[in-house]
Amino acid sequence: MLIGTCVLLSLNAQTWESQIQSVEGKSRVKTLKIKPGRELKIGQLLTDEDSLREFNYYKGSSLGGTRDSLYIRLRDVQTNKIFTNGIKYQSTIPAKFYPEILPGDSNSLKMSLMDIDYIQVKSPKWQKTAGEIVEPLIWTSLFVLILSPLICYDYNKGAFNAVRYKYWGLGSTAGVVLGFGSVIIINAFDGTKSFQFNTGWPDKKTNVWKFK
Repeated sequence: MLIGTCVLLSLNAQTWESQIQSVEGKSRVKTLKIKPGRELKIGQLLTDEDSLREFNYYKGSSLGGTRDSLYIRLRDVQTNKIFTNGIKYQSTIPAKFYPEILPGDSNSLKMSLMDIDYIQVKSPKWQKTAGEIVEPLIWTSLFVLILSPLICYDYNKGAFNAVRYKYWGLGSTAGVVLGFGSVIIINAFDGTKSFQFNTGWPDKKTNVWKFK
């Protein structure tokens, strides 16, 4: 138990890397890198028969890994069963009730790379927070920019106040430019990526990879 905990603590400080190779078309090799703490969604196809398709999605954060395994801090497991007659079953199991959690370490799950059919690595939380801040900035600046001519009209003198408009109009324009510029920068650093390791699942038409 103590040894397992120490191994996880060591893995938690390291970026996990694995070589993956494209299966179809021109052969390509790239390095899949997952930093500690990144949000993960891992798909596993359990059954793929004429009458039933059964699969799980494991959601949590990265704890690192080894050459043949990936460790995650599990949050929950979404189980799915789809029958050919149209009946679907879906349930969510919280990590503390999932039977395959590693003993001695809360909510830690070890997954063999051979059992992984799909990986989604989500953006860091700071990118989501930045997006939530930037969006109101853009809408507020656009609103002010539209209203600037009305705000800067001197109704007592019946004339347009160009000096006042210079501050309101240019300020709101700068806000719009800053907002859209921030969106471009955030998207440029967007680390959300998906990799599929099973032909035809979960997507029928997408690049398929394999672990080397």
